[in-house]
Order: sequence, then structure tokens, then C-alpha cells
Amino acid sequence: MTRLRTVIIVVVATMVAAGPVIAQQNTQVKTLLQRFKNWRYGMVSVYKVGDEDGSVNRLNILLGPKEPELTEEAKTCKQRDEVESLVLTGGEGMDEKEIKKVLSAPGCKAYEKYYTQRTAWERAQFKKAYIVTNRRTGNDPVKVIGLLVQKSSESYYGIKDDLDPPTDIYLENQLKSFDLDNQVLVDGVVKKAREVLDGTSSPDLLEYLSNQVVQGNYENVTPEAQGIGEEGIQFVAKKYGNTTGLTEDDVQQYIRISEGLPQDYQNNNEVIVSLADGISYRRYERTAVSTGGGEPEVDTARPTNANLPKYGVELRYGLEEINYPSLWSERLALNALWGSSRLGVILPTSGWSSLATEFGNTQTMTNGGLGINGSFDFPIRVIDASGVFNMSASYVFDDAAQSDHMSLNADLNRYEDYLVRYHASIQYSFAVKIDKDFMFRMRLGGTLYGMETWSETGVGTDTAMYKKVDDQTIGGVSGKIEFMTTGWSTPVGFTLSYFDEAILGKAWLQVPVVDQFALRLDASVFTPIFRDARAWENDAVVIPSLHLIFNF
Repeated sequence: MTRLRTVIIVVVATMVAAGPVIAQQNTQVKTLLQRFKNWRYGMVSVYKVGDEDGSVNRLNILLGPKEPELTEEAKTCKQRDEVESLVLTGGEGMDEKEIKKVLSAPGCKAYEKYYTQRTAWERAQFKKAYIVTNRRTGNDPVKVIGLLVQKSSESYYGIKDDLDPPTDIYLENQLKSFDLDNQVLVDGVVKKAREVLDGTSSPDLLEYLSNQVVQGNYENVTPEAQGIGEEGIQFVAKKYGNTTGLTEDDVQQYIRISEGLPQDYQNNNEVIVSLADGISYRRYERTAVSTGGGEPEVDTARPTNANLPKYGVELRYGLEEINYPSLWSERLALNALWGSSRLGVILPTSGWSSLATEFGNTQTMTNGGLGINGSFDFPIRVIDASGVFNMSASYVFDDAAQSDHMSLNADLNRYEDYLVRYHASIQYSFAVKIDKDFMFRMRLGGTLYGMETWSETGVGTDTAMYKKVDDQTIGGVSGKIEFMTTGWSTPVGFTLSYFDEAILGKAWLQVPVVDQFALRLDASVFTPIFRDARAWENDAVVIPSLHLIFNF
């Protein structure tokens, strides 16, 4: 018994003594990692956690400061926009009476407190994250030494700027102790930590990060950390084919792929003059975040068009939702633009659509009276990475206008006009980025439209009348693949869409002239592939165009 008691005392004493030793070792490791030059040339590997695919945001939810909670009182505030503007600008441009009026509204003082805490919470989150591991060769096991994060980072900062020194360091023992069954608050909803990490089966954060490294989900930036590859010299083979999905929160990037806008803007205004199918204007603004001292802070390195446009207007031809391009569609609309929305009126004119004949296309359709049309891109956040939905619709209210190019229907021995009365389309889309410079957006959904036939009846009599003589509703599965490059000196892209057994293809090439001006050449081709052309279609339609793109 005495011997057993002695053994127990020795074991307990060893454990007690080991505590300070481990703590001292952790302190030494953390001190070493604080100075970049101490370890950059050591036997370690460095991996960058992806910031564009949402990986950094997910780690912020787990390791960052606790998200402030919106109280019941704050929810009653009906002037949230005014309160948010007050917090972000420090009340600039408002007198004391206006400020008191806003904050005296029910719940708005509580909402001011919440939003102030939320902006501080957002600023306190780290922007970049790196994992330091043992130097691995082949299939060597991963040993995570630490997770290094940086709060004060710009998008153009390199690894030395981010890690000399890092804002914070999470060592192996801290990551190991983070149980992924812990509960965290996400946008006001309580979730398990593993749900934030896409339902991982890893028991703790250390194993999760190790698995991400093994699976190649984080970029190996060891050569950059050691200065290899500077001045255009590269000592290691670049890996190609790295594919990441675009988050549904980045709706603007989805839209840029669809509209073929590869250039990053540093100015706020965009004007695109399309010869000869339209003109558009968009206003972009960078997001301002309060620094806590009342002055908003803006990341000037971030392109202005990384954000959705604040407002804009466009005059455009085309009904590409049913594959009818540009001038040949006889559809001219004037739209207001804001965010990811487009809403406007269909004009009661064909305008200068007769120019389509200059490219060998036969006019077959006509226009009607005023109408409405709209298009919206929006995420539905039911699950993570759920993609972006696109919905569009249009309707023409008045009768068709008799054209000067009516088509002969030989079977019925009459001349006819054709009017698209309405259309509706909804498509689900997801987007991926390959090696950062090659972007794809894929869509799948359903589309339908109504086509009316108009003709003169009683020709040669006193009762002659131009009226609707037939109508059809055509619908089915529709899909689209869109592609854009961003890293080439002359970016290119294409779109291939399918609907009603016909395709519409578009290819474009953009030539930068100066930083604020570029030329884009494109060509659209429509053709039925699994059926004959309908009465109002051509066997093939080709529409070239030149776009002048200004950013000022």
C-alpha cells in the first residue's frame, strides 16, 4: 500500500510540474512566431486560408469576438437606415436636432448601440489567416504548429506584411481544445461550430485544419514566405486547375461574369456605349466602415465594382432570356439599375432595329405598346453555398404595331407580324473560379414566352382590320454557361445558352486602351439546332457589336 501511495504521489507531482513546462514551451513558440524572420527559413510549411471562398469568415465566427445580439427593443426601430448612416458617418451633415429626432424614435437608441457594437465587431475580425505546419514531403502527416491571423490587412498585402508580426496566434493546444460541438451565434441564429464548417466530422478545430491542409484546400505559400519567386523568378512549379466556388454573397461577381465585365475599376462611374444596341451608366461606391473615431475608413485597394452598383440606368436591345439577341428581337427597353436588380419599361418602338438587316438578318418580329420588364439576381440562403437565382419577366400591354416587313405565310396566303407578348424565366446558378483568373457561371431552370400572330383580315374590303389571329405559348428547360477571364492582358469570354431546341452563342474580346477606357468586340449567333426555324425565326442570326467602356 505504501508503494502504491508513493507511485500516485510521483505521478501527480510529475503532472503538476509538467503544467508550467508546457506553458513555458507555448510562450516560447508564440514568441518565436511573432517575428517573421525567426521562422520563415526554418523547416516549416505555410498555408494561406482562402479569404474569397469564405474560409476566413468561418474561422472568424469560431475564433473572433462574439457577435453582438439584436435586442427585442432594437428590433422595433423603423429608421434603421438613418441610424446606420449616423453611426458610420458620426453624424456628419446632420445637426443636433436631426440626430435627436432619429434617436428618439422607438427602439432607435437601442439599435444605435447594437449597430455601433456590430461595426466594431466587424472591424475586430481578422482579414487574413495562415497555418504554419511542419515541413512536409510526400504523404508525411501534418503537425499544425499554429494559426496566425492578421486584422490590419489590405487586399494587396503580401505574406510578410501580414505576418510581421501577426495580430494573434492560436497554438496547437488552443486549436485542440476548441470542441466543434460548441455553440456559436451566426446572424442571430445559434449553430454548432461544425455546422459553420460545412458539417465537418472532425472533433476539434486542430484536426479540421489539418484535414484542410491534407486535402489541398489551402494554398501552399511556403515559397513566397521564403522569398522564392520574387522579381518574377519562380523556383517551384505552379499548380494549375485549383478550383474554388464563388460564395452566393458575391452576387456582383456573378453579374460581372454574365455581363462580361473583367476589368477592376478604381473610379466610381461606368459608362458603356454599345454600337448599336444601347447605352448604360452605373455608379459604384466603396463601402465605408467606422473606425470608432467617427471618421469612416475605406479600403481604397478594393475595386469599386467589387460592390453592386448603387444606381444606374440603361437603354438596351434584346430578349436574350428566350435567345433572341440585340436588334433582331425588336425589343427596346429603358431600365433603372440598382444593386442586383433591373426594372423598367418596354418602349413602344422598334427604334433603329432595322440595322439588323445590315448584317444579313431578316426582320420578322414587331413591337407593341408600352410594357414592363425586370430581372433580379438573388441568393436563397437555405444552405451554405446555395448559389444565386436569376428571375426575369416581361409583359407588353398594347396591341402590336403593324410593321413594314410582314412575313408571307404561304400556307394561309397572308402576311403576318409576330409579337412577343410576355416571357418569364427562373434559373438557378452557381459559379466557380479556376486558378483565380478563369470564371464560370452555370445556370439551369425553366423559361416560357407567349408569341402572338397579327395579320390583316378582310383585305380589299371596307372591313379590313389588323388584328391578332393566333397565339402560342412556348416553354421548356433552359440553361446557360458563361465564361470570363480576368488575368489576361486582353480578357475574353463567351456565353452559350440553350432553350426551345435552339442556342444563342456570344463571344467577346476586350482590349484595354488606357486604365479608364477599353474596347470590347463581341458577336452573337442564334440558330435552332434540333428543329426547323419557327415562322418568326431565321435559320441563323448574326449580330456583331462594339462596346466603348469608360470608367471615370
